[in-house]
Amino acid sequence: MTHIKCTAKTCTFNCETSCALGDIHVGGDDACSCCETCCDSFTPSNSTMGIAKNACDKTLIECDVENCAHNSDGECCAENISISGKHPRCNSDTQCDTFIER
Repeated sequence: MTHIKCTAKTCTFNCETSCALGDIHVGGDDACSCCETCCDSFTPSNSTMGIAKNACDKTLIECDVENCAHNSDGECCAENISISGKHPRCNSDTQCDTFIER
């Protein structure tokens, strides 16, 4: 389980730079850099799901980024990760800043 710092403040699940989801999905199958990754769990805060009130201390991160050094059999093994996105409107406007190419 991993701690997430998230600056995608327009996400429903963002709770004061933490994530309220118990598990997230990071996409970017063929990524070679951070900007080619994304948080596939990003949901715009104007959705019908409501706004998160409580952040999770640790989160399970499913990861499709096969070329990341932190990916171990489809799960992120980094102790902490950072998801960013400046005023994102969709998941492709976010990225995993913790990505390290193998």
